[in-house]
Amino acid sequence: SKQEANAIRDMIRQRVDGLILLAAAKYLLPELTDYLRETGRPIVEITATRAEFDHVIHGYSSGTRALIEHLLELGHQRIGFIYGVTQDVQGFDRLLTYRQVLQEAGLSGDDSLEVHCGDTLKDAYQAAYSLLRRPDRPTALLVINDMLAMAVMRAAADLGLRIPHDLSVAGFDDIPFSSYTFPRLTTVSGKAEESGENAVQLLLRRIAEPGRPQQVTSVEVKLIVRESTGPVKMSEAAPNRRVRQQ
Repeated sequence: SKQEANAIRDMIRQRVDGLILLAAAKYLLPELTDYLRETGRPIVEITATRAEFDHVIHGYSSGTRALIEHLLELGHQRIGFIYGVTQDVQGFDRLLTYRQVLQEAGLSGDDSLEVHCGDTLKDAYQAAYSLLRRPDRPTALLVINDMLAMAVMRAAADLGLRIPHDLSVAGFDDIPFSSYTFPRLTTVSGKAEESGENAVQLLLRRIAEPGRPQQVTSVEVKLIVRESTGPVKMSEAAPNRRVRQQ
């Protein structure tokens, strides 16, 4: 965005030795990329995709796929997604993988199970409450991060739904609280600290050796299965089942 570009330019004017950019968008704006290249300052990006400068690839795609496949193995057919972000691009690697895996399983087609909302606890609670009141409610919910997953679990409890007996819930990031919820939360570990450490190491190497080839490292996220996901109730496995035709 223009605001982000202005903030980066302000930092460059302060004669910083280098920059680590946590990419909110999939790509930097071309004019910003040109500007950063012209400054000659060491740049490291933490991003979900390939990048112009040295970068750490930190994406949730593999973990999201593992999570959905876990839910499919448990018999879930109606898998929803509470997508609470301030900018849609913030979780695109998770959202696009969610859509892709469901399509591969022959379960795509019900866009109403994908709920976009704000990034506050209240937003996630209200979105989940409305979705779970539906007669054809999902039997499992992905939530964009663990903090919002806690609000979703509260909404389910207020509707009399037991986790995971009536509803499976899973989040992302593996924040410390996720091991202390009741039940403990299934999540995809984000490994944010490892990404940050890798980025600092890349930046220090670039400062020491400006002429070295582009440096790229990656951080593998992983699925952590705990107590909040379980088998779908047989009474809820059959209705509205959409199976891919062979």
